[in-house]
Amino acid sequence: MKLLIAFVVCFAVVAAQQEEEKVSYRGYRQIRLEPQTQKHLDLIKQWEEEDTEFDIWNHVRGISHNVDISLSPFKYVQYRILFVENDLPFTIITDDLQKRFDEEQEVLQSHRRDNRVVNTYATYDAIMNWLETVVNDNHPQLNIATYSVGKTAQGRDLKVIKIGTATSRRKIWIDCGIHAREWISPATCTYMINSLVNQYKAGDAVTTRILNH
Repeated sequence: MKLLIAFVVCFAVVAAQQEEEKVSYRGYRQIRLEPQTQKHLDLIKQWEEEDTEFDIWNHVRGISHNVDISLSPFKYVQYRILFVENDLPFTIITDDLQKRFDEEQEVLQSHRRDNRVVNTYATYDAIMNWLETVVNDNHPQLNIATYSVGKTAQGRDLKVIKIGTATSRRKIWIDCGIHAREWISPATCTYMINSLVNQYKAGDAVTTRILNH
């Protein structure tokens, strides 16, 4: 019987989640700029274009819209003078980014010890193992399968999971983690997969209509 696909989800490697060489951000500050004039906006854009270490975290949208940046200890000394000279209001949100990263890593490690994948930022290996668990715990009325559509440059599988039923006709493709540093998209898709399977098993009317259509 032809397997009719309702949802197809492709997971590529999220490079930021692999145990690669780490860079220390000890003493780096997260700073919130509060541009009040067009001159402030022009200066922020100029600094971003001229200095690769002037790291903007969001878009420069306009006057009275905050701009978050990060600066090394050395760069902070340099730019603090410029902020004051140009009357550009700023607030230090975090005075040590590495401490924030370490705290986040501790939370992630606790999730990994608990083998958690849903509602957290899981590793590539954890996600791959979880996908196979989803297949093995299959509901008899669901058609769930995984396969690889290729390899990454580092030799990891590009895994696809198919979720549908015998009556599925429509096909939806959702890809996640295509780019490095995409933490939220794989987490979003693991949440969606978990919700689709468990809500269908629970008889949720909306999920049932989606997967049976």
